[in-house]
Amino acid sequence: MTSPELAEEVLDDPELLRARDPRGLLPAVAGAGAQVRETAALTAEAGLGRVTDAGRPRGLVVVARREGAVAASVLRALLGPGSPVTVDVVPGPQLPVWMGASDVVVIATRTGAGHYALAPAYEAARRGVAVVGIGAEGAPLHAACASARAPYVPLPPSRVQHTTLWSLLTPMLRLATDLGLLSAEAADTDAVADALDAVAADCGPVVPTYANPAKLLALELLDALPVIAAEGPLAAAAAGRVADQLATLAGLPATAFRLPDQRVAACAVLGGPLALPGPTTSSGTAPTTKAAGCG
Repeated sequence: MTSPELAEEVLDDPELLRARDPRGLLPAVAGAGAQVRETAALTAEAGLGRVTDAGRPRGLVVVARREGAVAASVLRALLGPGSPVTVDVVPGPQLPVWMGASDVVVIATRTGAGHYALAPAYEAARRGVAVVGIGAEGAPLHAACASARAPYVPLPPSRVQHTTLWSLLTPMLRLATDLGLLSAEAADTDAVADALDAVAADCGPVVPTYANPAKLLALELLDALPVIAAEGPLAAAAAGRVADQLATLAGLPATAFRLPDQRVAACAVLGGPLALPGPTTSSGTAPTTKAAGCG
């Protein structure tokens, strides 16, 4: 068990933070705005017109795992149920059997390697499916896309594992905009980058704990069991991302609930035996407490 005082001492000491973060996750996350701007420029150079000039496809499939799958879930949430194009997310290596020349597949992976990414690239080329690749510069997927004359967004080697969500999402936003599926306002990468910069200014690793919402949250999560409740597809994508990062990077299990359909379960957990005890009454017993919205 770590004391809050010791944890705050680490959070406010730049040298200790760097020592506890050998992969450079914190500065990579704080630089997400710059990551979006750089990836947007790389996407513009990739030549998406080779795919989008054919017009709106019948279906759009994103082959992705982990961060790429989260990015795809964000895209689906932005498009909403009224999307004129079917959007599916699959882990690979197989493509859906229905895909053909009137469809588009996006293969999104930080490394640009692995059978789950390469097999669908070659299968799509064989079927005549339009391909957009996203991955590391010079990766095997880059070569596969080049052989099919498909656009490829090459991510620089500076991208750090677990922090490439925005690099994978940015080309998808640009593709959806060029296909007429999203408005330019809804997929404005400059606005996204500015918003991420603002968050970094408030929550970056150099901001002291007393003024840093992210560090204060980290202290609250010490020896805690997080419960994440989200309502709506976009919030659900964010909740899934938070739960995955807590588990992967901190080894901290988190429970996520979709509202309103899982409201009863969420309320039961928030009022269950693992919930924080409330203040005691004059009789010395803890009163029954209810979470907000759990009437």
